[in-house]
Amino acid sequence: MLFLAIYLSTLSGQKTDNTDSLIHTIDILVNDTVKALRWAEVAYDLRYTDPEKSLLIAEKGLKLSKRLDYNYGIALANNVVGIYYVNQSNYDTALVLFENNLERFKSLAIDNYTAITMRNIAVIYSERNINDKALEYYFMALPIFEKNKDSLDLAMTLNNIGSVYQNKKEYITAISYFRKSYNILLSLNKTDVLLTPLNNIAASYSEMNKTDSARILLTEMLILSKQFNDLYNIAYAYNNFGWTYMIDSNYTIALGYLDESLKYAKSLNANRLIALTHDYIGACWKNLGNKSKAKENFLASYQIGKETNLLSIIRTSSYDLYEIHRDNGNYKLALEYYIQYDSAENKILNEENIKHITQLEMQSEFDKKQLELENKRLQEEILYKTKIKNQKIVRNFSIATLLLILIITVIILKNYKLSQKANREKESLLLKIQIQQDSLTDSIQYAKRIQSSMLPPRDILDSLHDNFILFKPRDIVSGDFYWFGRQNSNLLVCAADCTGHGVPGAFMSLLGIRFLNEIVLEKGLTHPGKILDQLRENVIHALQQKGKDSDTKDGMDISLCNIDRKNRKIHWAGAYNPLILVRNKELIEYKPDKMPIGIHDNMSSFSCTEISYEKGDCIYLFSDGYYDQFGGEESRKLMRKSFKETLIRISEFNMNTQCSILDNNFENWKKYQEQVDDVLVMGIRL
Repeated sequence: MLFLAIYLSTLSGQKTDNTDSLIHTIDILVNDTVKALRWAEVAYDLRYTDPEKSLLIAEKGLKLSKRLDYNYGIALANNVVGIYYVNQSNYDTALVLFENNLERFKSLAIDNYTAITMRNIAVIYSERNINDKALEYYFMALPIFEKNKDSLDLAMTLNNIGSVYQNKKEYITAISYFRKSYNILLSLNKTDVLLTPLNNIAASYSEMNKTDSARILLTEMLILSKQFNDLYNIAYAYNNFGWTYMIDSNYTIALGYLDESLKYAKSLNANRLIALTHDYIGACWKNLGNKSKAKENFLASYQIGKETNLLSIIRTSSYDLYEIHRDNGNYKLALEYYIQYDSAENKILNEENIKHITQLEMQSEFDKKQLELENKRLQEEILYKTKIKNQKIVRNFSIATLLLILIITVIILKNYKLSQKANREKESLLLKIQIQQDSLTDSIQYAKRIQSSMLPPRDILDSLHDNFILFKPRDIVSGDFYWFGRQNSNLLVCAADCTGHGVPGAFMSLLGIRFLNEIVLEKGLTHPGKILDQLRENVIHALQQKGKDSDTKDGMDISLCNIDRKNRKIHWAGAYNPLILVRNKELIEYKPDKMPIGIHDNMSSFSCTEISYEKGDCIYLFSDGYYDQFGGEESRKLMRKSFKETLIRISEFNMNTQCSILDNNFENWKKYQEQVDDVLVMGIRL
């Protein structure tokens, strides 16, 4: 059971026993703003007793508020209209109204109403079984309720979150949220809604076949229901008791509880519960071998279903009657009831198909809006980071300048009595140091320009495949590099991670790029394994590695693909770096040879793997810098497992979006910690 949120608790004034008189009283009010609020109040009070009149009055208040350009009044009226459409199962219209309200309350800076609107939107997504989106809005609302110490709304939201996890069949998680909701409501002495999470906990235990635990909670629910004289929940408690004993196949005891439930349900004229209880009783008698009483109760359930057009009841009871008559040899009646069952089943399937189509449309619209919001957030974040970075530069420069002035002043004062020659020598020395520092920085910047010019132009890859390259050097220059080139109909692509980062790594990357250009573009070699063999030989020769202990262990790890678009084949080889392929949300990882491009104990030839690909597959080449980054609340590594889960999750998006998500995830994980290594991730949609 979900709590649909309301806003109008602050407007609770007159009751609407005499609606026409109250409407006349509002009509003669002079202040239009007060009049708009009163229309919203009356419409809200009538939302269940007279929904059609509630809608008319709400629209009257909405028209007045729009004329006054009174955003608060517009939002309150829209809330009532939204609740009307939710109760009519017109979720699309209700969602538009609630989303407009969300923007209004944000602009008015009314936190509590903002959170309540988030919860209303979540209820709609939950009703549509779009569970992840429902949870997203619920979890946005929770911290606002906690901050405002709004315990009742917090409890309602926790119960609703539990219901979503219950729908997802994650019962342990669901129970934890139901208990949190129950404890808060108990502390608030909210007896009118206290039984809702209690019943939900019992239902979760029943679904887990933990009937003993469910019955303990149902006993508490029954005691509280009788204490509050809540006949509806008494009837449901007895019904749920019967169901738990049916799960345990203890049909005799189940009948006792179901008879009690039926008695209360009839006193309330609760048709659905009466029909459901008759069906349970029929099932018990059927299992106890009394087909006559079973048929009697199945028939009672079926008749109520037909009278009230309850398709789920008609479907269940008509099938039960079909089985009874079939087993008794009355095939004519059995056929008639089977036709009724089949008709109800088809109607339900049609409704579910319509619901599913609507769900997909809502999902698509939501994803579109989320992408727009994400782009907006990224732009704001870039502006903010640029501002902070500039402030840091100014601050650091000011501090450095002050420190330098202080040092120079101390030196001058301390050595004032020394000769002018010594002072000139010191000043000259400081000037030389500054010149050397400037020269070193200029050299590194020049090295960056050289490295950037050596990287292949993107248009080669862009002309053939949808792709992205996430390239984030730790320093000015990078030890990671990417490379691609065409050789006849073959497209060769690689991602490499050289020993070290900064200037040393950059030197290695320049060697790697030059050697690959020579091996592939000049010599025409296209076999990935042989390319890596030749690349290793060139690196060993260039670094003069002889296999001695005193040799440097410099080299590189690499993942290299030859994409044969004509035959839809990939030929791949890897030195420590793997290749990942994602197809229809399934991740396949191809393991590399465990030896680097450089001198090593194992100097065998690199292996080559042939992979058949399908249209729409995504392949990913990367260095270890992304998932080795420290961050998060516990300052730990992001880890390869989390990285692979992210690749699966984003594989359905276009490549620009994938790159943005990866970059955003990395920055959110790292936050204010230093980047530990160069980062390179390449993605190609085949």
